[in-house]
Amino acid sequence: KNVDENFNKNIEKNIQAAIKEHKEISAENWIARFENQLPGENIPQKPLSEDKLFLSIDYISAQVNDEYISGVLSYDGYTGGAHGYRNLFAYNYDVKNQKELSFLDYLKKTNQTFDKVQQNVRDELVQKYASSTNRDEKEFNESMKETIFDGTKSESDFLIFTFTKKGGIVYFGQYQVGPYVIGIPEVEI
Repeated sequence: KNVDENFNKNIEKNIQAAIKEHKEISAENWIARFENQLPGENIPQKPLSEDKLFLSIDYISAQVNDEYISGVLSYDGYTGGAHGYRNLFAYNYDVKNQKELSFLDYLKKTNQTFDKVQQNVRDELVQKYASSTNRDEKEFNESMKETIFDGTKSESDFLIFTFTKKGGIVYFGQYQVGPYVIGIPEVEI
């Protein structure tokens, strides 16, 4: 309540689109698995409940008050591939002005520049994922640095963020700033 009706409709549309996409990909993957089964495998034409194709949607709230709403929807699922997935979608809203807030809006409100935040985020990601002192890992570190820089080039790479009165968090999607194994990196700003 207390928001423009389009705000809630956009969240609902996003959730419905995620469910639809998950179902379509799961069905396609299952058909491919069924059609390409090896001799001796007994894969049913339709998945059984124990086959564990799933989608779970959760909401992580950073703040909800009379001034702002800031949070992230987390979509965790498995569609039959090599591993599961996680997608995040952020929602940031200025209740008083009845409008969604972009990352640049947030920076203006906190008197920060994109260049400074970008550099701080890159420095933290490099320190966390690409700063091994092992000589044998030098090539890996350079590759990680390149991936981190490619995944943080512009404002559009910082779309998933939340904020409170004390600060904010930027989230990066799977593969955006590194391999799957690092998950969803978060950097506090």
